[in-house]
Amino acid sequence: MNSSNFNYWWNWFVEWISDGDASIKAASKVYASDRTPFQNVMVVELVSLGKTLIIDGKVQSSLYDEYIYHESLVHPPLITHGSPRKVLILGGGEGATLREALRYKTIEEVHMVDIDGKVIEFAKEFLQEWHKGSFFDSKTKLIIADGRKFLEEASERGEKYDAVIIDLVDPLVGGPAVRLYTKEFYQLVKKVLADGGVMVTQATSPVLYQRMFAIILNTISSVFSVARAYATYVRSYNGLWGFVFGSDRGDPLSLKAEEVDGAIKELIKSPEELRFYDGVTHETLFRMPKNIRDGLKKYREVSTDDSPKYLDV
Repeated sequence: MNSSNFNYWWNWFVEWISDGDASIKAASKVYASDRTPFQNVMVVELVSLGKTLIIDGKVQSSLYDEYIYHESLVHPPLITHGSPRKVLILGGGEGATLREALRYKTIEEVHMVDIDGKVIEFAKEFLQEWHKGSFFDSKTKLIIADGRKFLEEASERGEKYDAVIIDLVDPLVGGPAVRLYTKEFYQLVKKVLADGGVMVTQATSPVLYQRMFAIILNTISSVFSVARAYATYVRSYNGLWGFVFGSDRGDPLSLKAEEVDGAIKELIKSPEELRFYDGVTHETLFRMPKNIRDGLKKYREVSTDDSPKYLDV
């Protein structure tokens, strides 16, 4: 865009990253905006990223690269599992995490739990490019509930899942998700995993929020015998974005590129529709640079219910 055109944009979206650091993007259209009982939700057209979901002032995903985030979140754990039949998604209101999970031929049912029904309604109406009808799939069960309470009740009734995919908003101070990143929460996740089950969570940025990312990794490491950090560049999030995998059995590091490619062909319907994830990408995701690996070692904290850790942005 030529700088002489800047004044034609009627609105600017400012996303605060940290004290003294912000990302500024021009917005050309607001599709919808509302305050739900839990958070502020907007669907806007950003000039650089296209249609974008914003929650509490933070970009959640955009048409520009949502597939990078969602394929990275879903496929490493499910490919590592090898035969996922029953999957639980916590959060993921856009429906794109659900979309990716439903690609698997082995899937029999996916339970998607989100506390905010209004976000789901927003997605159904304004984010069709994300969910692509996944909300209406016969294998989908939508549950509007608090994710932690759902896990407690699922554990009590003996419900088991092959995979739990946690696609929640960041643990912002005063936000609804702080207690969904604690040791006690991940212990609840472990209770609902079937034998050989896997879990994954979005884990903020290993660069922009390195302490928080390290805390999430440390916390999952305190619950699961296998905990793996991985990351990829997502322009919508202003840099590297990270994830943490947990399991007592499976290990994504044990898979070579050719094994992942073979599993994709075997397990996924229409594998050519994947735009980001393949065997080479799988290996690359788990190879973070030395400066980040060294940086993560500086932090030893674990988030607990008694002492929850959060982002103060």
